[in-house]
Amino acid sequence: MHYFEIGNLSMGIKAFTIIRTLLEKGEIHEKDVMVLDEPEIHLHPEWQLIYAELIVLLEKYLHLTILITTHSPYFLEAIETYTKKHNVDHITNYYLAQADGKETVMKDVTENLQSVYQLLAKPFEKLESIQMSK
Repeated sequence: MHYFEIGNLSMGIKAFTIIRTLLEKGEIHEKDVMVLDEPEIHLHPEWQLIYAELIVLLEKYLHLTILITTHSPYFLEAIETYTKKHNVDHITNYYLAQADGKETVMKDVTENLQSVYQLLAKPFEKLESIQMSK
C-alpha cells in the first residue's frame, strides 16, 4: 500500500480526501451545513460526476444542507441528474446570483434552470461566433 501526504495531492483529490477524513473521524453530522465553492475545479470531468453523486448522497443519507457554487454547466447538470436519480430533487433548490446595481440578488430558479444554462453557455456561443467568422 502507498500513502501520500495530503499536501502532495491535486486540489481536486484533496476535496475527496477531506470529506472522507471528516466522515471517518465523525466530524460530519446529520443535518450539518456544508459549503462547497466550485467543487468541480481541478477535477477531470469523470471525477466531477463522481463528486456530484457523492454530494447528493451526503444530502440524502445525512440530511445535510449543502450550498454549492458553480460556473460549470456540466457539474450543475450532474447535480440535477443525481438529485433526480436518488429522489432528493424535491428538497433541492437552485438559485442564480445576479448583480442588481451595487447589490447581488439571489433568484430562485428551482422550477426552471434554463436561464442558468443559457448564461453558462455564453462563452461557448462566443467561441462559435469567432469560429464562424473565419
